[in-house]
Parts: sequence; C-alpha cells; structure tokens
Amino acid sequence: MTETKTARLLSKIVYLFGAFSKFDFFSHLEELFQEAFGEVLFSFIAFDGQAAFDGQAAFDGQKGDGQGPMQLEFSNFSGLPRGGDCEQPAQILNFKEAFQHAGGGPVGRARPEAQLQLGDRMIPISWAKLIEVAGKKFGWIAFHSPFTGLEADRQELEAFIFDHVAVALFRLYDRESIQTQLDHSLAKLEAINCIGGLIGSLELEVLLARLMEISLFISSAQVGSVILKEEDRLVSRVEWGLNLENALKLRFVNGDSILERTIARGEPQLISNYQDPDQFQPADGIHVQSCMCIPLVSKGKLLGAVFLINSANNDGRFTKTDQDSILTMSGLAATAIENAILYKVALDRERISASLKIAQSIQKGMYPKEPPRVPGYQIAWINSSCEETGGDYFDFILPNPKELFITIGDVSGHGIGAALLMATGRANLRALCSVKKDVGDIVASLNTLLESDLDEDKFMTFFLSRLSLEDHCLEFVNAGHDTPLVYSADRQIITDLDSTGFPLGLFPEAGYDLLKAGPLGVGDVLLLTTDGVWEGSNASKQRFGKERLRETFKQHASLSPEHLLTAIHQEVIQYVDGSKFHDDLTMVAIKRVS
Repeated sequence: MTETKTARLLSKIVYLFGAFSKFDFFSHLEELFQEAFGEVLFSFIAFDGQAAFDGQAAFDGQKGDGQGPMQLEFSNFSGLPRGGDCEQPAQILNFKEAFQHAGGGPVGRARPEAQLQLGDRMIPISWAKLIEVAGKKFGWIAFHSPFTGLEADRQELEAFIFDHVAVALFRLYDRESIQTQLDHSLAKLEAINCIGGLIGSLELEVLLARLMEISLFISSAQVGSVILKEEDRLVSRVEWGLNLENALKLRFVNGDSILERTIARGEPQLISNYQDPDQFQPADGIHVQSCMCIPLVSKGKLLGAVFLINSANNDGRFTKTDQDSILTMSGLAATAIENAILYKVALDRERISASLKIAQSIQKGMYPKEPPRVPGYQIAWINSSCEETGGDYFDFILPNPKELFITIGDVSGHGIGAALLMATGRANLRALCSVKKDVGDIVASLNTLLESDLDEDKFMTFFLSRLSLEDHCLEFVNAGHDTPLVYSADRQIITDLDSTGFPLGLFPEAGYDLLKAGPLGVGDVLLLTTDGVWEGSNASKQRFGKERLRETFKQHASLSPEHLLTAIHQEVIQYVDGSKFHDDLTMVAIKRVS
C-alpha cells in the first residue's frame, strides 16, 4: 500500500474521531471503507437500548446472539435508510450457524445462510465484524455480497482499521451518553430551579399547575395528575389526561391501588412494566405500559401525590432516574404547597372572621341598647355568644304605656346561620306585635312564617309573654323554651312557666295554649334564660345544671336585676373553671320594685 493511500486512510480515521453525530460518523465511515475496501455495501446493527453486553455469555444464548433486541442504525444498502438516526428494529438470523467461532469469539466470515431481517425484508450478509472495546460490545458491521473481507496478507490492515473504528464508535457513543446525561441533568436542574422560584409563591392553584407541567417535562410522561389528600379523601386538583377514577384503576395483583399504597405508606411506586399479569391487574379502558406515583411530603406530613403514566421514551417505560428526578423536585414542591395551603387557610379564616365581625356588629345592633323605661320595674340582661355570632334572641316591645312584651328565644345551633334566623324571627315578631294583641295568635303566626325559612334540622325555642302594667299579670306562651322562673318575694318560692307547645319551625299548623301567671308582687322577679347557662360544663364534663341555677337564683333574688345576673354568671364561670362554653348564654331579669 502506497504512502499516499496510507495517509488518506489515516486522515479518514481521524475524521471518525472528530465526528459529533452518528450521521457524520457513518458518512466518514463509508468514505473510509471505500478507500480501504472499494465500493462496499454495509450496515451497522447496534445492540438495542443499553447497547453494550459484556463477556462471552452475550453470544451464548443471550441478547448478543443476534436473537435479542437490535436495531439498524446505518446502511448504504440500496433501499435502506441512510444516516445515523434510522434506528429500525433488526435481527441477524441464523447467527450461530452463520458465523464461525475462532479464539473463543465470533469473528469474520459468514456462511450463506446469514441474513439481516428488517421487518419483512431479508438481506444476505456475506461478512461481519463485531465492534467491541475493552469487552464492551456495541454491535455488528455487516457487509453484503460480494465483499467477504480482505485477503490473508492484508488482514493486519483490516485489524488496524476495525480496531480504530471500534474506539471511535466507543467515543461517539460515550460522548452521546454523556451528553444525554448532561441534558437530563440540566433539565432536572432547570425544573428544580423553576420549582425553587415558586417556593415563595402562595398561589396554590398556580403551584399545582406548575408542578404538573414540570413533572411531565422531566419524566416525559404522556399523562398525569396532581392529587391532594384533603381531610379523609383524595381530590384530583390538576389533571393532564388522567382523572382520579382512572388513577385508582391501576392496582397490584392483590387488589391494592398503586395510588392508595403511595398515600398510605408515603413511599414512591415505580412500575416499569405494568403489563406483567403476575404483578398487576388489567386497567379497563386505559393502556398503561409504565407508571410511577410520587408522594408529596413536607415536614413528615403527606399532602398527596404526583401520578404519571407512560413515558414518551424508553418504549414507554419510566426509569429509576425519572423517579429520582421527580422525587427531588416534589420534595421542594411539597414545601411550597404546604405553605400555600396554610396561607389559604389563614386567608379564609381572616375573611370569615371579618364577615363574622360584621355580622356580630349587625346582630348586636338588633339587641336592645338599653332597658325599656317601665314605671315600677327594673330590667337587666347578659348575653354572650360562644362564637362571633349566636342564635340566642331576646327583646322588649312596648306598644303602649299599659303593656310590655318580653321575649327570649334560641335557634338550634350557633354561628352566622343561627344569627340570620334570629334576625328573621325578630323582624317578624315586631311586625306581628304591631297588629295582633293575643299572645297565642302572635306565636302561631310566627311559627308559620319561620317554618318556611328553617331547614328540616333547624328549629327555634321561643318564649313570649305580655306583662300588664296595670294589674301586673303575665300572659305567656312557651314554645319549647327553657322554663322561665318566677321568684315570689313574699312566699320565697320559685314557680315554673312550663312549655305550652312545640318549638317554632317544626309543624306549620301547630297550636299554642295561652297561660297566665301572677300578679307579680313587689320584690318578685321573672328570670328568662337559654340553655347555654345551665349546660356549662366543668373539666369532668359535669353540667352546672338546672337545679344549681334555681338555687343560685333563689339565693340572690333580693339583689337588683343587674347584680342578680352578675352573681349567676359568676357562679357559672367559677363552676366551668376555664372550660370552653359550647353554646350561647343569655339571661334576662325583670323585677317589680314598686
């Protein structure tokens, strides 16, 4: 071989080492082979995926025997795709029979039955060379007829060329692998950076949508969803082609849901092959090749999970690298999500608190601002709600100088709903008292009006009395309310004003009996309360009780109404000893003083 040809061969080998893409590499390789062997037809068949297999075992019934997964990456054979990116599935048929073994490994000469199979097409192989470096095997360069290798006296050149081709190909694949890993690492860092930029964000919906977007990007998943655990149920907050119903269909063969196992254990689940019938149940209506479910955990608290299905890479299968990337990112995201949830809760509480304060102000404005001026009587009250607003109601209506309507009521429950119903009852009652005189008619009409406003589980206990300021007698209707008490100063006894009908709002046509009491003597006291007074409980869950209320009332009945109520209130507070009140508390005292 002339020095000029040798120089040309060396220059073309140098070009191989400088190639940065498969296309460039195989173009230079074709030029090298033309210079060394003449016009030859050849193909490069790479071992598929993780294309290198170590050791002789690869050629003894394993993937390297030609029957395992391989792919055509280049061919200049007529009709086959050219370039380094064709990557068609391929097999070498009759591999063991076709290739002679020498020195413990497959080399060189092929028998006539050797063929390259590409789909339905069969292409004869006349000669082939295994490409390997340091025991790592990349694939075969297969030559097609009529080339059968160099003559015996030129095999040293042949060995020289293929040794350098193998090293150059190794460098190319290694460079591509490093570049792929670098690209993946950069993508991972970019995603983490994106999540890092969101940690300061307190917009929960924005965070969740961005988490879904970045998870799909990092993993190349085709569908997915972000699912949060809200109280005792799972809620799909962001869906990209995967709803909660379908996510729950993916189950292990024992019936356990992949999603629910992730939530229960707080551990990631990576399923690289969901098609294994020995491990997983079929998912009706969903094609699943692979899936992974990554928990969202912040400070030991499980918030939910990211569920991803079917990678766009690796034949649809997720890898451990995919899982690790999502785990890293989800750890940062979970902290941001928890902060956003807490912020939202705080905002909601602040908003509700502001609304309740407004409602409380309105409600307080409906209560009497000062006792009515009634000759011969002193009147006082105490009212406190266990929340910002309550359902207790009391009022005094003085339609004329001869009579005083006194009322107290309690809407079931408490809070803003009860307060609104109390306000409705107050408005209706004032309107009725201006047109009706009979206490029984007033209460019956009020019941009919409230029944249409109250839910089925709501009602209102109610007491209405009309005190004659001429003969000091009481006419009253007690619609299921706590029994009002009348203390007689002369006899030093307490009389109960018992219930005369059902609470309001239960039965639209209910009737109410009118009863009378009195007359009230000088020193006599009428005490009206709601059940929040005697239901106050201590740390042992024991109530203050009705009997203790009666005794305290009797003990302090000689006091002014204001001091009487203060004494009762102090007794109740002392009894509960710091325990929380679970109901509204209202007391009204009317005492005849002359």
